Amino acid sequence: MKKRDINFLVALLNKKAAWTNTEIEDAVAISFGNLKLKSDENCQFIIWNLPAIVTCPFRTYLCEHACYALKAERNYPDVLPARHFNLEVSKSVFFVPFMIRLVHELANKPKFKKAKRIVFRIHESGDFYSYEYLLKWFEIANACKDIEKLTFAAYTKSFPFLDMAFSNGIEKPENMTIRASIWADTPNEHLAIIAKYQLPIYTAYEKGNFPKQYAKCKCENCATCQMCFNAKAGKIACEIH
Repeated sequence: MKKRDINFLVALLNKKAAWTNTEIEDAVAISFGNLKLKSDENCQFIIWNLPAIVTCPFRTYLCEHACYALKAERNYPDVLPARHFNLEVSKSVFFVPFMIRLVHELANKPKFKKAKRIVFRIHESGDFYSYEYLLKWFEIANACKDIEKLTFAAYTKSFPFLDMAFSNGIEKPENMTIRASIWADTPNEHLAIIAKYQLPIYTAYEKGNFPKQYAKCKCENCATCQMCFNAKAGKIACEIH
């Protein structure tokens, strides 16, 4: 595993010149795609992860016991320490300014400049673990609105935090798609929050039990499909894999 520390982030923030690819990759644990988020000339992905389950305060029994994000933590020894470092960074005062600078640095790299769209996937693993952390991402997204082809995308179960933000008059950034992740055991009070704000939904289903009134996710390449990153696609479901 690469040795990372917050002092390195501070040094980068104080650096006036552009960051090199090595510096970006060494600073925090980010990735640029997975089996479905396949970066290409059409769409470039940036992925930010946290430890699975422990950063998901509103996880349900079903989602915890079917959590795909645990697989990488079990199969690759470097993954969990890297995600824990990201969690440490996210709690620091350097997180917001660093991520704003990071996104702008990446957007100016050749492959990102050539792409038609950039999608920053917040949490392939993990979730908005606190209200304050959610607001940090709102601040980051708002500060990146000048990157016109950039969309921040997150699937979440942290509906009470969203309710707090919206009830306090804090609006979701226009360049952010937040999709409600639900299971059969999602509490009714959480479903009520989803309905209250008409949040787009994502769910998973057992083979042969496709839920009615949902669009079926059948794609093998999110760069080509991009349906989930469009809030107008109200309800989407994928087969459990």
